[in-house]
Amino acid sequence: MMKNTSIKNTVSKSEKIDNLDIKNILEILKQQEIENKLNKEQIEIIKKIKNPKKDKEIAWSLLFEIDPIEKILNIAKQEMQKIYTFEGHQIISNELRHAIAYVLLKSNNEDFKKIIHKLMLSKSNAVKLIASEYYLYKKNNHKAMEILLKILEDEKIDHNISDAIDMHIASCTNSEMLSFIEKKIESNIGNKKTKEILNYVLSIMKISIK
Repeated sequence: MMKNTSIKNTVSKSEKIDNLDIKNILEILKQQEIENKLNKEQIEIIKKIKNPKKDKEIAWSLLFEIDPIEKILNIAKQEMQKIYTFEGHQIISNELRHAIAYVLLKSNNEDFKKIIHKLMLSKSNAVKLIASEYYLYKKNNHKAMEILLKILEDEKIDHNISDAIDMHIASCTNSEMLSFIEKKIESNIGNKKTKEILNYVLSIMKISIK
C-alpha cells in the first residue's frame, strides 16, 4: 500500500521558509489549499500563477483578501524590523512594502497600534508614507492627511516622496477634505510654515477636484 507523503513533504518544505520570496509564498498558499483553508475561487487564482515573478502581485492580492496566515505574518514582522533603522532617502523594495501592508492589515488591534506608532517615529519619510497609504486604503482620509502634513514639515523631501504625496493628496480630495483644510488655514494663526504647507495642500486639492 502506497503512503501519501505529499502533505508531510509540503509541511517539511514550509517549515524551512524564512522569507517572503514569491516561491515561498506559493508554497504556503498550497499548504493552505491542502488544509482546505481556501475556497474554489481562491484555488483557481493560485492555478493561474504561471510565472511567479511576473504574477507575484496576484499572490499578494490573494493574501490580502484571505484570513491571516500566521507563518506569513511572523515572517512579515521579521522583515519589517529592517525599516525601523531607515534614515533619509532609503528605498523600500516592493517586497518590503507588501510585508508592511500585510502586517498592518492582518495584525490584531494591539499590535497594529504599536506598529503604526513605530512607523511614525521613523526618520524615513518613505516609511511614514506607507502609514498614510494604509489609511488611504482604509478610506480614513483625515488620518492619512494628518500623516501627509507631518511629512511636509520636513524641508528636505525627496522628489519621489513629494510626487507620491501629491498623488495621495489628490486621491483623498473631496468636498469634505477641502473644507477641512480651508478651516485649518483659517484657524492657523502665527505659524507661517504651517500655513504654507496647508496652502500647498489646498492648491493640489483644487487642481485635482476640477
